[in-house]
Amino acid sequence: MCARFQKILFFFCVTACAQAAPATQAFESPEHGLTVSLPADWSIKEGLAGTIVSAVEPAPASAFRASVVITTEPLPPFMLFAAYLESHQEQLRETLPQFRQVAARAPPPGASSHELAYTFAAGGTACRVSVKLASAGRDIYILTASSAEADTARLAPLWKETLASFRVRPAKAPPRATKRVRDREKGFSIEFPRTWTLQENLKETTLIAFSPLEGPGDPFRENVNLLVEELQEATTLEEYLTANLKGLSDVIEGTVGVSAEDVRLGNTPAKRIRYRKTLESRSLESLAYLAVEGRRGYVVTAAGAAEEFARHEPEFLAICGSFRIE
Repeated sequence: MCARFQKILFFFCVTACAQAAPATQAFESPEHGLTVSLPADWSIKEGLAGTIVSAVEPAPASAFRASVVITTEPLPPFMLFAAYLESHQEQLRETLPQFRQVAARAPPPGASSHELAYTFAAGGTACRVSVKLASAGRDIYILTASSAEADTARLAPLWKETLASFRVRPAKAPPRATKRVRDREKGFSIEFPRTWTLQENLKETTLIAFSPLEGPGDPFRENVNLLVEELQEATTLEEYLTANLKGLSDVIEGTVGVSAEDVRLGNTPAKRIRYRKTLESRSLESLAYLAVEGRRGYVVTAAGAAEEFARHEPEFLAICGSFRIE
């Protein structure tokens, strides 16, 4: 399956409910030069699963959550926008089960954006999708708004506003070597190198990023993981530190060299701890930041092979230090 459709289909395992279309808020990505209006009370996440941004409807009663996803890819060499549109629609027909185009018009000569709508089947659910494609320089930006077909009428005003508000322009600066990932629902953002691989909800983590392998002999992928937990009662930072240190000694055997110090993450007071542990006969070193905001605790942990940790520590410090509670 084409990679861009895999990114979009990632968000199609989700649900819709019978309620009024939500109010919207402006979203802007200076890096990509785009603006769009997104539902204010939806779960909005940036930079995950190969997307620029995604917005997913709050959990409803039925079996499909509506979503808006924006992705980008370079325009192939020597291909004009009109030819790209033809290729895009052909790949939709070949990729999506029971694909049926329901709305489209031929773009005028020289057009830099285009809209279409189609239906297809996903896991037994009939889905309705509205798409807007726009070009900026040699990049193509694709906004995909999807829902259960039964919710077409309910969401039509929202989709109309969203597609109309979607604007792109060539970014003034080249892409940075890092990208900021933002989860507005859980109230944080953090910056990772673009070469690192991100995964959500792996084991007990909220988010984890792995460094690229340095070669076939690289025995361990350095990583930074983030845990966000809802606290049962009001907890001070000192209490949160004490609970986490106890958890280290109770859960991870062979934890040694634990030290703690006061630091700040932006304007947020935090604790930084260092320790070593043995995991499957391998000696690992970790650097962790802990913070508390209201009834929510945050732990950002960088881990690497003990013998290589010093070499990677500047990058670990930069990643962990970029964490912000928002």
